[in-house]
Amino acid sequence: MSKNKKIIISGILCVLIILGTILILIKNNSNTENKKSKQFINAISYIQEEKYENAYKEIKKSSNKNEIEIIQTIFLYKFGDEFEKNTEIVNKISDETEHINDYLTYTYLYSKDDSYQQKIDKIYNEEYSKLYDIKDKMPVDIMFDDTKEFYKTYFEYLDLANGLFKNYEYNVINNQQGLLNKVTEVDTKLKDLSDKYDKLVEKHPSTIIPEEYLILLDMTAQK
Repeated sequence: MSKNKKIIISGILCVLIILGTILILIKNNSNTENKKSKQFINAISYIQEEKYENAYKEIKKSSNKNEIEIIQTIFLYKFGDEFEKNTEIVNKISDETEHINDYLTYTYLYSKDDSYQQKIDKIYNEEYSKLYDIKDKMPVDIMFDDTKEFYKTYFEYLDLANGLFKNYEYNVINNQQGLLNKVTEVDTKLKDLSDKYDKLVEKHPSTIIPEEYLILLDMTAQK
């Protein structure tokens, strides 16, 4: 084999070795980035059980700031899920108020029926009251510092709306303005709450959460 051919072959081998080394390094770096700490995995497990305080205590043991940010971002969106629960309950109550409106408006078609008000009261007592459970499960001090005002506003909204449609028939007949004022107050608070939440999710997008954990926690990426 000529000297020139040996040089060419040696050069090709060197290039292949260098390329192979680079690919291995890239792969190792990728695996390192995707690998999560034991504390992170434990925190995710706690979140699955809705033990958010335990999840926070666990992730605070980690020195990885990115992991802590991911966990607190998950907290924010899990807290945001309470909106959906609230909406479902409010819709149930609204359905019952429509029945009351019907028999008050179309007296020739419908008879008075106290069961609708009884259902409304039952929803407040058995379902609406559970919306406060998140306060114990997810205290404000485990969340991002900039969520405190939003957190406070959420429970102010719950308090305002709680029992809004109790004694609904009486208020429609005898206290329409008072009821309207209360509804307006609740609506204003809800808009304020929604604005605060929109700003928070813009600042803390769920895209920081790896897709596999979104799936595991039954979450959907937003913004």
